[in-house]
Amino acid sequence: MQAQEKIPYYLSAGQVDDYLPRIGRVIRYQGKEIAVFRLSGDAFVALENHNAHQKGGPLCEGIVSGDYVFDPLYNRKISLYDGKVLDSDESVATYPVRVIGSDVQIYPEA
Repeated sequence: MQAQEKIPYYLSAGQVDDYLPRIGRVIRYQGKEIAVFRLSGDAFVALENHNAHQKGGPLCEGIVSGDYVFDPLYNRKISLYDGKVLDSDESVATYPVRVIGSDVQIYPEA
């Protein structure tokens, strides 16, 4: 008997027009908080809404500039694409995002 392949489940995170450019929005899923950002050119990214710093901090309140979000509490620069903290070994989880029509969807199991 072969193991069944897991089918990716994408969760609706709202409509494209619900998102302002460079402003984070929190999606909650099974105890996780995921920060979703609309970038210029209508690209979307999603990452864990918790800074890798020991005291944490909500990334959705960060300032987006280019490919990074600046943590509002600890002045840390975090890549929007791979979750790596600049000048550190730390990182936060990232999640795949797709847009189907005007529906923004995230894959929260990544």
